[in-house]
Amino acid sequence: MEAEQAAYWLDDPAAHTYVATVDDEVAGVYIVHPNKTGRGSHVGHCAYMVDRKFRGHGLGRKLCEHSLVTAKQLGFVSVQFNLVVSSNIAAVKSWQKCGFDIVGTLPRAYRHKDFGFSRCACDVPLIG
Repeated sequence: MEAEQAAYWLDDPAAHTYVATVDDEVAGVYIVHPNKTGRGSHVGHCAYMVDRKFRGHGLGRKLCEHSLVTAKQLGFVSVQFNLVVSSNIAAVKSWQKCGFDIVGTLPRAYRHKDFGFSRCACDVPLIG
């Protein structure tokens, strides 16, 4: 699984990966890349990770805000989160504060290690 995760974050030639550090320690990371190829490539997709040690201090929101600026600079007209696990209430609130709207939910779309099958929300903000 670690190799699969590393490939997602590091091996996509169309992706731009950004790392946030605190005192030379990796605190969080995000990736932005086209959500689809071809006629859907104007919509970006972002994903984020914040180290447990640095959660609860607004870093996820700062990463999101930075990613929206970056996506616009890269020429994307909107950003879509394909899956936001509904039990991650802090993330859902952060994304909504950054202008994302939940446009739909998918039951049992994610296998959470603690909660089992969870709903996922799909969000799309315009960044034009």
